[in-house]
Amino acid sequence: MKQSVYDSKLYNNHLYTWGYEGSKIEDLLQICQEYKIGLVIDVRMKRKTKFWDFDENHLFGQALFLAKRLEQISVSYKYLQELGNTTGTVIQIKLLNEKQGLNLLESLIVTQKLDLEKPNVLLLCTEKDYTTCHRLYVTERIQELLPGLWVQHL
Repeated sequence: MKQSVYDSKLYNNHLYTWGYEGSKIEDLLQICQEYKIGLVIDVRMKRKTKFWDFDENHLFGQALFLAKRLEQISVSYKYLQELGNTTGTVIQIKLLNEKQGLNLLESLIVTQKLDLEKPNVLLLCTEKDYTTCHRLYVTERIQELLPGLWVQHL
């Protein structure tokens, strides 16, 4: 088993996950403020969506716009396509590049913990119900790398 530099006693931060299906951008901004989120990590396979309150060709659906809205409340945005589910189903999850994606996620979580004002990280995907989304799989794998990491699905 890999020895982790992560120690939940030293780093008082949490990993949250949220599926935005049926939500508005304001809901995401409110969650970030309420839960002291300093970094939103987008783990969708594709950054365009049909589930927010706009059609998928609208500017609001673009990651650049999402990043700019988050920046307005001092929250960083990172697209981690490596953790995107290539199958689109939870029955047989296959991440685009699981090893690289989890290593990047581990590094981002540990680094974000140093921000005392906004130490928490949010994994963002489409599916509202985390049990029908690959976010559950990703959080289980990252907890293997970072024992003691506290995860909450919103």
